[in-house]
Amino acid sequence: LNTRHARANHFIEHPDTMTMGRWFREHGYQTAAIGKIDHDDPNDAYTDPKAWDVRVKREDMAPKLPTQNTFFDEDLGQQRKRVSLIRLADSQEAMGDWVRAERLIQFFDKEHDASKPFFAAIGFHTPHVPWDSTRAIYDQHDPAKFTPETTPTDATPLPPGSLLQEPGME
Repeated sequence: LNTRHARANHFIEHPDTMTMGRWFREHGYQTAAIGKIDHDDPNDAYTDPKAWDVRVKREDMAPKLPTQNTFFDEDLGQQRKRVSLIRLADSQEAMGDWVRAERLIQFFDKEHDASKPFFAAIGFHTPHVPWDSTRAIYDQHDPAKFTPETTPTDATPLPPGSLLQEPGME
């Protein structure tokens, strides 16, 4: 494998780059990618076309989560800042990672060629923001009852840009 780079889409400019999925496929494995494996987008422009026998994009497995987000604020060096959000589902079956896992099971049950070894990769959403939870679990924890720790006054400040700028965050 070419380890001279760290960019997931290196093969776009260098089509001879050996990706992990491509290596397995070229060595007789049936390959499957479920969810975000390469750096995918709706058009699959960042997915190695020579790597996967079965490719299921995350957009093809839409979770059944509400679009409304719940926000959390945290104390970051003597200031309150919105740093995280969560989406709540009515059941675990409605969560995106559940949908992805079910799709991988479908691959094993219906698409896997038993005469070949396989390499299957699954890209789970968690722990990316927004975090997903079931309403039942969320309701067990009242954020108003949590007392966030304050940053010590002598702590080294966070470097600029250390917090990701996620949509909807301040």
